[in-house]
Amino acid sequence: MPESAASAEFGQTPSNAEFSLSRADLAATLNAVTDAITVQRPDGALVWANPAAARLLGYKTPEEMIAAPVSAVMERFTIMDEEGKPFPADLLPSRRALLGEQPPETLLRWKAEGSERVRWSLIRSSPVFGEDGKVRFAVNLFRDATAHQAAIRSLQKSESRLAILATASRAILGAALDPLEIAERLTEVCVPTLGDLCGVWEIHAGQPRRIADRVQGAPQSWFELEGPSRAVKRALKGESTLVDGQEQPDHRSFVVVPIPGRSGPLGVILLGRNDMRTPLSAKEVELVSEVGRRAGAAIENALLYAERSRAAEVLSRSLVPAELADVPGLDVHGFVRAAASGVGGDFYDVVSLADGRSLLVIADVCGKGPDAAALTAMTRYTLRTLSRYYASPAELLRAVNETLVDQLPDGRFCSLACGAFGPSPEGIRISVAVAGHPKPIIVRASGKVENCGETGFPLGIFYRLDLEERDVVLQAGDSFLLVTDGCVGEGGAWESALHAALSATPSGSAAETAALVEKVALGVQPDHPDDIAALVARYPGTS
Repeated sequence: MPESAASAEFGQTPSNAEFSLSRADLAATLNAVTDAITVQRPDGALVWANPAAARLLGYKTPEEMIAAPVSAVMERFTIMDEEGKPFPADLLPSRRALLGEQPPETLLRWKAEGSERVRWSLIRSSPVFGEDGKVRFAVNLFRDATAHQAAIRSLQKSESRLAILATASRAILGAALDPLEIAERLTEVCVPTLGDLCGVWEIHAGQPRRIADRVQGAPQSWFELEGPSRAVKRALKGESTLVDGQEQPDHRSFVVVPIPGRSGPLGVILLGRNDMRTPLSAKEVELVSEVGRRAGAAIENALLYAERSRAAEVLSRSLVPAELADVPGLDVHGFVRAAASGVGGDFYDVVSLADGRSLLVIADVCGKGPDAAALTAMTRYTLRTLSRYYASPAELLRAVNETLVDQLPDGRFCSLACGAFGPSPEGIRISVAVAGHPKPIIVRASGKVENCGETGFPLGIFYRLDLEERDVVLQAGDSFLLVTDGCVGEGGAWESALHAALSATPSGSAAETAALVEKVALGVQPDHPDDIAALVARYPGTS
């Protein structure tokens, strides 16, 4: 064999053939390695260690470490798996390597006796076999992974906190119009993800009142303990409280934060953990405080929405009569529900015509808000004023139109439907006129449902308004319904659903029929973006 080939076979090249490592050189090389290295013989005793291993395991020199019994070395540490649970000694990589196995690289966490500092190491152990095939010794390499694992867990905690905040935001938004539901959703987000118990208080008559709580792994009575109770009262002053479990007789930790509002705390959140979990920390205070801030914004919006809705309801009720005028021989009932987006332009009324007949009217001025309400009031009182001079519904509407056409702003109009009631040999005769509005509905005692009237143009668009009257007769048990778009949908989108519901219950009173109309409308569109109004007249018949 050529000399160059022989040199290559033994790991040398012609350029380094004269160079070789002595035993001392190899020891110096291993001692210079920053990772900890140890060598164990089959009985587990240490036979060699580098300085990095001695430092890692708390010895001054490798010699001191080698001189110590293996049992004494092991007793200096608590070894855990990645989850923090005790790690069985017989599964340690070094033990498995001494049995001839080639264990995978293993990540372990550990802490020295008398220290609370947790460290992490990646351990790789390999067996070295003799010519007889038996294990001569095992080489163990320890790589410090503490900084790396701390970074990973910090990132995981950050991601977890962001996930919790995202979950809380979705939960709060899902209940954004109801403060009580917001409180319930908060407790669902916090337990068991963040703690074992969570309570939410509101301020009622200047005092905290718990409106939601969730408990898992803790007694309900814990909310009433002196420590949490004092912290809740402090939170009403805007203070946050963190209590470490060591301060509590039951070793529970808890955090209490205010739910902030524009003018001061709106309420309080309390989050607690039992003694089986890691105590709450300042990081959790920040997290729960952020959840509280988001809840505060949602609650303020909900309160603002509720106030706006109440104002809309009050204004809407002011546009309809507090009590309907009596109509001889008829059971009459009406309602109006303002749109969720604010007050609109629906109204109804009962007025007297020049010939003494009662006229039932329902109308919808296009638009929303105060402007629509003002036009609604103008339309209603114009109609009431002129009704005494006209005996025909169509003629009355033409007169109202002439008054409104110059007063309604461009693009605004009013749709209206009405019926004048008078006696008839067959029962009650109704003269119906419709101006751009959903046609009135007749519900027969037999359950048959039909529309009546002939639709013309709305009021306020053209100076000349051509309308036709159509007569219909109510017999005993029949009902006459006037409804707005909110009850049947734009273009009558769900009018068939309303007809089906009315046909199934034809014999109800006027109030029951009106309630059925509202139920159907809200069932189709719970958020009711449009006003919902109806006026029902039922003819019970003569007794």
